[in-house]
Amino acid sequence: MLRPSSGPAGRVSLRVMDGSDGLTGLPGYRPRPPDVGIAGFHTSELVAVATTVPV
Repeated sequence: MLRPSSGPAGRVSLRVMDGSDGLTGLPGYRPRPPDVGIAGFHTSELVAVATTVPV
């Protein structure tokens, strides 16, 4: 997802985000405890990464 926005003095920032399913392939992954559920519509664990950069 790309989301441009204008800030102070007309500066423009760009927010970039990506989400991926399947944390089990990550090094160091540990399954969540059985009493902790997942929310939403995903059928697996989800990781999302985002950053905002000035352009």
